[in-house]
Amino acid sequence: MASTRDLLQRFRPAGAPGAATATGVPADRLEERDAELDPVFRLLADTVTESTRIRREAATEAERRRQRAREAAVALVAEARLEADAIRAHALSEAQQTVAVTARDSAEQARTNAQAIADRADRTLEADVAEVVARVRAAVTAIPDRSPP
Repeated sequence: MASTRDLLQRFRPAGAPGAATATGVPADRLEERDAELDPVFRLLADTVTESTRIRREAATEAERRRQRAREAAVALVAEARLEADAIRAHALSEAQQTVAVTARDSAEQARTNAQAIADRADRTLEADVAEVVARVRAAVTAIPDRSPP
């Protein structure tokens, strides 16, 4: 849209008031601008075509890179899953070994405790039996004789 100034410039006076002179012709600024810029735009047409081609190639390259990145991400996730499975298996193996060692140590401790109890029982058994026999004898001798006369 032409500005107010451009519109008014079309109707500028052809000369100062006074004697008759040649008639003024309204100026067409849009036509002047187009006439001035058309050769420049024609020279830029090849550049515009080239820039369009470059943008298209860049978009193609960007899509190719995105696809490669997607493929790399899928491969990375698959590798990470395999590695996670291996780590889980290793952790399970270590846990099982720890449980086995703990169980073996607990069983050995239980055997040691049982042996200690058995040894203590063996050491005190003879004394305990002698004490029980002595008490029974004392109890038997304390019973009055009730046999018929």
